[in-house]
Amino acid sequence: MIKASRALFVAAYFLVALCVSASAQIAGIDFYVSPTGLDTNDCATPATACAHFSHVALKAAEAGPQPGGMQHIHPAPGGYNEGINFNANTNIVYIDGPGSSLVFLNNLPGGCGTIIANTGANIGLNGLSISGVADPCTNTIYAQLGGVINLGNDVVLGAAYGALLHCEGPGSQIQVWSMLTVKGGGAGNFAAATSSCQVSFNPVPGVGVTFNPTQSFPGGVLFSMVNGSVYIPANMTWVGAVNGPKWVASTNSTIWTDGVGCASLPGNLPGVPSSNGICQ
Repeated sequence: MIKASRALFVAAYFLVALCVSASAQIAGIDFYVSPTGLDTNDCATPATACAHFSHVALKAAEAGPQPGGMQHIHPAPGGYNEGINFNANTNIVYIDGPGSSLVFLNNLPGGCGTIIANTGANIGLNGLSISGVADPCTNTIYAQLGGVINLGNDVVLGAAYGALLHCEGPGSQIQVWSMLTVKGGGAGNFAAATSSCQVSFNPVPGVGVTFNPTQSFPGGVLFSMVNGSVYIPANMTWVGAVNGPKWVASTNSTIWTDGVGCASLPGNLPGVPSSNGICQ
């Protein structure tokens, strides 16, 4: 099982990136996307922005990892009705949105996540509103096969059929570094970790979740199975009401509460353990 203390080390680089302003970015390469852009453009400047995030992701993969820096994606305000799948060749990508009230992503049916990090891709998100769709495969944020997704400032999550935060596979991680706002529930879970991955809410000032309005997660607010783990720090803040089991843990998985206790978790129903799954 991934130790909770590893979370600070694995994403330390992103903690710096998520806190810097657009005028003081870490060195790298820049791409631009806009609802008024064209995918025949080079995506290299605001004037030559591409129209779709998925096209920019291909450009980022073509450019490859950036020694000493990262790939920055700058979205113009507007709505983007698509999903994005980043692979390992993009390495480190930082999506620097202008604010959650200005940018919106909503995955088209048929994809398993609105923003997906695959096979070692390391993604940072800032200033975005993100939702899934009512598709049985769809999660909102999805890390798999060693992919890592870091959520920074001003991120709003909407509804999904599956989980709002979902990771699976050894080395996969989703890490939260600030206050998330949740405006849509799911048929499944708020945060789900399976197959030796970890969802972590890191012990930094201001980390937490605001549910506005009341949301429902009938599969369990926090969910882990098959050696997965969800880590909640002692200074975690929960705001708003949530319906559903506080946690569900099965098959040698763990919900960690940093000593605060499982009764402190959101949800109006008790937790559900099975097959050596625990909350502690």
